[in-house]
Amino acid sequence: MRVFPDTNVLYSARLINLIMRSHAAGIINLAWSDDLLDELQRIFIDRKGVPIDKALAIAEKIREWAPDGAIRRSEYRNLISEMSGPDRTDHVHSAAVRCAGVDVLLTNNTKDFPRRDVGASCRVVTPATFFGELAVQFPAEFARIIRESSAAFRRPPRSPESLLDDLEAVGLLRFAKAVRTELRRR
Repeated sequence: MRVFPDTNVLYSARLINLIMRSHAAGIINLAWSDDLLDELQRIFIDRKGVPIDKALAIAEKIREWAPDGAIRRSEYRNLISEMSGPDRTDHVHSAAVRCAGVDVLLTNNTKDFPRRDVGASCRVVTPATFFGELAVQFPAEFARIIRESSAAFRRPPRSPESLLDDLEAVGLLRFAKAVRTELRRR
């Protein structure tokens, strides 16, 4: 399943981590464009105060982890002017998604991506809905992802529970509940 995250989803470090680990586990195939990563870098630098080198490193990590997910601007440039969504800055993302036949567009602003823009076969859903559904389908895989993610934290160390608390804080309540249930089983 090819998944394209909007920048408002990638704004959260916890969601970036979950998306990247879901991609690495083969649960999703991450799709991205340079327009998406350029916007993400600007947001990190301008709104979050992230140093330029760190913002560039985040974008580069996405390129490295999902090289096959690249959607080239030359492929969708001609579609941008056809987009009708209310947020003109999202038109590049809608065009990329439609051109590449993306299955899922993850966003916190679903109204910004009308079906006529993204294509009939693309679901436009929030991370809460999407990861809630996936956690029910792949509970063991996500329990492993959360355990591995927790183990990667050294200073300070993080428990799987604290990572799930963080994901709940960004709205992934159903996901956290399903993964907690699975963690207790094992």
